[in-house]
Amino acid sequence: MSVRKLTTSLLMALAFFAGGQRVSAQNNNYLTPGDPFSMERDMNWFEPIYDADILDMKPKKRANTGWFATIDRLMLYGTRPELENAPASNSKFDEGQGTRYEVGWMLPDEDHGFLFTFTEFDIDARDTFRTLRVNSLNEEGLPDGDAEFPTNPFGLDALIDTRGNNFGFNTRFVDVGPTDNVADFTSYEAMKTWRLEPYHYGGILEPMFGFRYSKLDDLNGETRYSRSFDPIVGVNVTDYLLPDFATGLPNVVDAIEFVDSLVHRTSNDMISMQAGFRYFKYQGKVRYSTEFRGFTGINFQCSEVSQAREVVAYDGFDASDEVDLYVFSQGETLEAENEEFFIGFDIRAELGYQLTRMIQVRGGMQLINLATGIWRGGPMDDRGPGGGVGGIGLIDGGSSDQNFLALGGTFGLEINR
Repeated sequence: MSVRKLTTSLLMALAFFAGGQRVSAQNNNYLTPGDPFSMERDMNWFEPIYDADILDMKPKKRANTGWFATIDRLMLYGTRPELENAPASNSKFDEGQGTRYEVGWMLPDEDHGFLFTFTEFDIDARDTFRTLRVNSLNEEGLPDGDAEFPTNPFGLDALIDTRGNNFGFNTRFVDVGPTDNVADFTSYEAMKTWRLEPYHYGGILEPMFGFRYSKLDDLNGETRYSRSFDPIVGVNVTDYLLPDFATGLPNVVDAIEFVDSLVHRTSNDMISMQAGFRYFKYQGKVRYSTEFRGFTGINFQCSEVSQAREVVAYDGFDASDEVDLYVFSQGETLEAENEEFFIGFDIRAELGYQLTRMIQVRGGMQLINLATGIWRGGPMDDRGPGGGVGGIGLIDGGSSDQNFLALGGTFGLEINR
């Protein structure tokens, strides 16, 4: 073969090979477009970050894009309900705990995105004390009748309320007294966010607007206990029950005890519009951030009042005497409804430290103020707000136009925020 023919064949082979590779590359790019819902392809959560990497980086580049998620532990103190004829102690704050979750995304090169937030925390403060029942223990519920060194406090007899020991304990008792502050708060937020151009000193503002649904469940109740200390002969238990219960119950002899309880359960379902902003600024690996959300809307309120009485008769006053009679009576549940216009705001201030390229730890403060239009404590009188009924028995109710304030610290972790 001549040199000319050999050279021509080699050039044609090279041209064919190069063209095929280019077509293959073009086809690959066409068949695998970028997924708008995926994070960056080179994302590495635990990739180290050094001061040199961010020394000359512009603030615009420090603000992450794509998917992000956060989780924060909340340690908040909440105000007590404003009850009618409330003692001075009702001005105190009580400790509560909860969690806040956030997930969202910021579209790259478009500077807008979405944010979804779920917040929940609860407070459980009660001014109660523990009093033993007439027969302070049930020996049959103890292993081998040994009350001093029990080996199985979860015995079968512990499940029998009428004569067994309290579940998980080796004694029979009642927790007596009122609730001080029992509340459960949950919030769902859906927000549209925008990212503005950085300010002169590197701060970035992100306005937001959306919807918020919040729910505050309040419990106001009291339990009272009374008992005989001397033998009682010929008592008709029916006389001690709530109205509308059957008659003809047997008379009792010796010991008898009563447990009375009254509970107001009030729910606040708040639907609102919400607007606010997030401002943050980086200083090396440290980031300062502040968030504000203001919201207003309608609060749909409902309160239920229920009363119950428990009567227990014994054959004596000794610790292990038998239960002769156990009767539980509960009255009709009464309801009251109302609607209120409410206003509130949510403020957060946090300080974060960047551990890796995608992970930060942060801590800060949070204040949630439902400034008006909140119902706690249940109805104040026999009418109740909205023409309902309530205010019976042992405890005072509260106004349907109160405020609820929660203030405390937060600590959490974020990914790509």
